[in-house]
Amino acid sequence: MQKKILVVEDSPDLREIFSASLEKTAGVVYAGTVAEAEEAIRREDDFHLAIIQLALADNSFVQEETGVYAGFYVGEQVRHKYSDIPIIFVTGSFNATVETKLAQFTRAGLLVLPFACEELRKIVDLIFVDQSKPCRSKYN
Repeated sequence: MQKKILVVEDSPDLREIFSASLEKTAGVVYAGTVAEAEEAIRREDDFHLAIIQLALADNSFVQEETGVYAGFYVGEQVRHKYSDIPIIFVTGSFNATVETKLAQFTRAGLLVLPFACEELRKIVDLIFVDQSKPCRSKYN
């Protein structure tokens, strides 16, 4: 079964990077706005990973002082439907607000711009290899 990735990114340049990095590894569903992301989340049942830009152009959700970025809102929607898939948040700036909000998510990480295609590919490959390993406890 092919893996499926939700990429929420409004920049055509970054979408091109994601395309070059990911499309040989997995099926990719793109969303450029909060509304498009919400629709993709409602429509799809089998995402294995979400990659979400924090600072989307959807300004109605940006409240930097409270840590409510559009990307974090989308991440909450992803987490509500897909409780255990990894989420990679993408940002150009890392600060205490982002760090505090990120800590509230399980199975989530941060990728800071700029990054190389190869770096993204390695991260995604590691996530997918980890997901394919059988779950073991100390009692197995």
